Amino acid sequence: MEKSEIKIGKMGMTESKGSVVMTKHSKNLGEYEYDFRTRNLLDLLISDINGKYVMDVGSGAGNLLNMLRKKNKVIGLEPDSRLRNLCLEKNPHLNIIHCKAEDLNSDMVNDIEVATMIDVLEHIEDDYKALKNVNKVMQKGGVVIINVPCYEFLWGKKDIKYGHFRRYTRKSLKNVLEKNGFEIVKMRYWNMILLLPYIISEKLLNKELDSDKRYKPSLLQNVLNWWFKKIENNINFCFGLNLIVVGKKVSNGED
Repeated sequence: MEKSEIKIGKMGMTESKGSVVMTKHSKNLGEYEYDFRTRNLLDLLISDINGKYVMDVGSGAGNLLNMLRKKNKVIGLEPDSRLRNLCLEKNPHLNIIHCKAEDLNSDMVNDIEVATMIDVLEHIEDDYKALKNVNKVMQKGGVVIINVPCYEFLWGKKDIKYGHFRRYTRKSLKNVLEKNGFEIVKMRYWNMILLLPYIISEKLLNKELDSDKRYKPSLLQNVLNWWFKKIENNINFCFGLNLIVVGKKVSNGED
């Protein structure tokens, strides 16, 4: 079956370079005490998950798994050996399958009740096959929780640097989920407050928005943390840098 739209010829990076960039990024996220984005995004998406068998696809440094394991049975999926090793060095108690989502099968894991794909689907070339395989290892009625970058016109330096294959629209994300047996339960935009700065940086100034400030304590951090906690996570704005979707498995999807 067809994949959702891919930005052909815009990767501009080798797998090894992408691995190095993502490893550095994951190390930063490993110290997310001051990271307003990660802290509030995870709080919004997983705070109500309790007593479930959860699979985190693209588990990176293991931050999400460590939060989830307090109330749930968890397993991770990470195709990048650098990131998997980074995770296990810090979290030897975690179970991390070394595998691409495109190669996932029910011999590795099954009966998953909740699958999380946080800032992951845009990194997978064949997102259709990845979601099809995630569907196969889930219980019927299971839930998938996804966060992705949106708006194709925002494609820029950051997407290339981090190895993205696409940015999503509401339509393209809905289509690839429904074709793979997931019913849309909820879809919303998120990170409205940083949309304009991102547009100015990527489109007008032609440079990547400096994300290192996310990991350092500052007055701006405190203000943004308050905004996301009190406003962004409680109001569904009609635009934002990201799309969040909750899907429910209702079938095995198309053949």
